[in-house]
Amino acid sequence: MISNEKEILLNIMYTGKYLTDGNIGHEVINLFKDDKKQNYIYVLPVGTIGEIHDDKVEVILLVKRCNACLLEILAKAEGLKKIGTKKDEQKQYIENEDIRYGHVLLPEIFEGNVENGNYVTFRAENVIKAAQPIFITTDEILSKAKGYYFVGDIKFPRRQKGYVSDKKHAETYKILQGIIKEKTNWGEETKTLEDYEDFLQNKRNAAEHDFISIIKKDYDELVFSNLFQYIFSSCPEGFNLFVKEVLQADIKFSDNFVVEREKENMDLFITDGNSIIVIENKIKSQINGIRKNDNDKTSYSQLSKYYDYVEQQYPCEQKKYFLFAPDYNMIDLSVYNPDNKYTLIPYSKIYDFFAQYRECYKNVKYFDEFLSALSKHKSNTDNRNEEEMFTRFSRTIQNKNK
Repeated sequence: MISNEKEILLNIMYTGKYLTDGNIGHEVINLFKDDKKQNYIYVLPVGTIGEIHDDKVEVILLVKRCNACLLEILAKAEGLKKIGTKKDEQKQYIENEDIRYGHVLLPEIFEGNVENGNYVTFRAENVIKAAQPIFITTDEILSKAKGYYFVGDIKFPRRQKGYVSDKKHAETYKILQGIIKEKTNWGEETKTLEDYEDFLQNKRNAAEHDFISIIKKDYDELVFSNLFQYIFSSCPEGFNLFVKEVLQADIKFSDNFVVEREKENMDLFITDGNSIIVIENKIKSQINGIRKNDNDKTSYSQLSKYYDYVEQQYPCEQKKYFLFAPDYNMIDLSVYNPDNKYTLIPYSKIYDFFAQYRECYKNVKYFDEFLSALSKHKSNTDNRNEEEMFTRFSRTIQNKNK
């Protein structure tokens, strides 16, 4: 019996330990047409959906998890036709339809993976990418602060897919349908691998020359703090420009300033004897709280500890306090920052500064590697797994064709 219930499937891509073990995530095909310009969708985690949902799913939203309460919508897939649930059925379908990406038959692309699930779940009439980042959140405070869509009657699935029903989640279903139908939300249709070749070649080249990524340190806070120390110290003129334009601090350091690491556990302590800048640097971690203050709901934290130490030990110097963090980290600084002593500086601003003034650093060794490392952290979302899957996918196909 065909149900009159309708569902929107949230397909959460680029997540899970399977990707960190060197495999190509099967969902990478979702954002490419095959060589015949057909769209196929792999539904996580194993390429199948329960029979109870067979006649209910009308749209798939391809999404990426930002955190437990925030998803970014990457694309929508419509006009869905489910393909057989058994692997043998899917393999036969793939051979009959000759589903290839970059001239390589679909199962052959994934044959180097540790086996996990099927190959393809749906055929779609069209897959259209978001024209600009679209975020949905179950956090009402975050939605008010950032202008994201608030979906209040669901919880995002812990795993890699979830169903939003017009019967069980009427409010969220209505909001998602509004997003889906709003034409200005949507940009170009997906393209074939060949159409994206220049883009993917750039990704492959970047991966081959990105030394910090090669040694798996591109999310290491200590490495970035060390890089900041090195880059700041390498060019006094550039550092003073940075202080003025990025930190927007009315401080001029003399050329003999010193950048110390881990002074009383502070990531960066910068002084020339007259002025002081304190920087706490975060990548994916949050601020370490020490104790809660129930009266004003703030926390005495590592930031408070550093502030108190510097104010007591250096009472006369001019002092400024900053927190560096990627744009996607979304630290709520107000909880740990009574009286606004610290200023949050997103990595996008840091990257934009160094990209603009790269000529100042043309004689500084490893500056290009530093800039490349920064670039990964300047977006509103963490794109590491997504970009890594594109690189593995295209490189595997390239090697197969050789």
